[in-house]
Amino acid sequence: VTGIGTQDHAYAVVVQSNGKLLVAGASNNGSTFDFAVAKYMPNGILDNTFGVAGVRTHSVGAGHDQILSAALQPDGKLVVGGSAFSAQDFHEFVIARYNAECSPAQAPSAISGPVSGCTGSKIYSVS
Repeated sequence: VTGIGTQDHAYAVVVQSNGKLLVAGASNNGSTFDFAVAKYMPNGILDNTFGVAGVRTHSVGAGHDQILSAALQPDGKLVVGGSAFSAQDFHEFVIARYNAECSPAQAPSAISGPVSGCTGSKIYSVS
């Protein structure tokens, strides 16, 4: 069990070509939920060379953000889909791509809000 924030949820798991696992979901930072990715070694131990103690979090919207699905591209980049709670109190769908080390593939300001959305939308699957 990996505790990241005060409350955490895992919704997607992908296996990298080296056998390491990326577990994606949401982590409560004390007031809202952020995108969260944890990286595990093939033996199930957190990869401490990744992020902070094996975990990276990323705030996307003004409120609760969550990764609901994840897929790896052939080049090792991680594509995630989910939702962000906007300032207008609507869930809007979000697609984000991270580099192989799970840093945002674009400047944070480029993915700091929903890429496109309809009120109440979420992405449950990417492939």
